[in-house]
Amino acid sequence: MTAEETQRIDWLVAESKRHDEDVRKLGVLYEDIDSKFRLLIEGFGALDKNFESFREDVGNGFEKIDYKFAYAFEKFEVLENKIDALDTRADSLEIKLDKKLDREEFMLYVKDTSRVR
Repeated sequence: MTAEETQRIDWLVAESKRHDEDVRKLGVLYEDIDSKFRLLIEGFGALDKNFESFREDVGNGFEKIDYKFAYAFEKFEVLENKIDALDTRADSLEIKLDKKLDREEFMLYVKDTSRVR
């Protein structure tokens, strides 16, 4: 074997070692990138669970609010019906008073009661 061939073989061995080192570095880099992607995927999964939980909590909150508004509107309707009934009774009482009192007395009564209202 000549010196030139030995030199060529040494060069190939050195290149092979550099290539192996580059491959090893790429493997380490790949593992690092892979682990970071896995962390991102886990983070997105956790965020998705948090958003789903938040969505459920907000939905439940709106259901409670809707229930409370429905209850309040029912109570307002009951009050409105009672007020309408009182208006009807007041009208009926005015008619009865009008019949019992003569017209002049009734007008005086209306003037007196209008000041109270």
